[in-house]
Amino acid sequence: MLSNNGKLKQAQDSRSSLTFSDDIKALVKGGCEEIYNSEPNENNLADFKAYCSLWLQDKITGFITEQHGDSKWQAKVNGLKDYTKGLISEFTTIENAITNSNVSEKQQEIKNLCDKLKENMFESETTTEFNNTKSFCTSAVIA
Repeated sequence: MLSNNGKLKQAQDSRSSLTFSDDIKALVKGGCEEIYNSEPNENNLADFKAYCSLWLQDKITGFITEQHGDSKWQAKVNGLKDYTKGLISEFTTIENAITNSNVSEKQQEIKNLCDKLKENMFESETTTEFNNTKSFCTSAVIA
């Protein structure tokens, strides 16, 4: 992705000829600060997401990689039915549609949602999205 920010573009161009140096880190930091302190626009948002933010997959480890049908996904379907701590709307939709005859389909829906969620921008470890992702997309026991 080609940046619209001068400092980020310079860091990006330097990356191919230099190792990750303090100069490149300073350019990235400066570019991100410029974006953070500027007026919001589509280019700035795209650059911020691409160069200046963390993703849920950067903060959460142990994502389930097995295909649906695996016992790990079965545990997540069962856990979703009993979860009481608050759900993002996508998990609520899946939860409300779980029946005995569509468990495999719901496992696939949870897996697909998890694949999407891990690409979302990290905001805080206290958000419902973060906690749902950690509970339903990883091998961790549902908390």
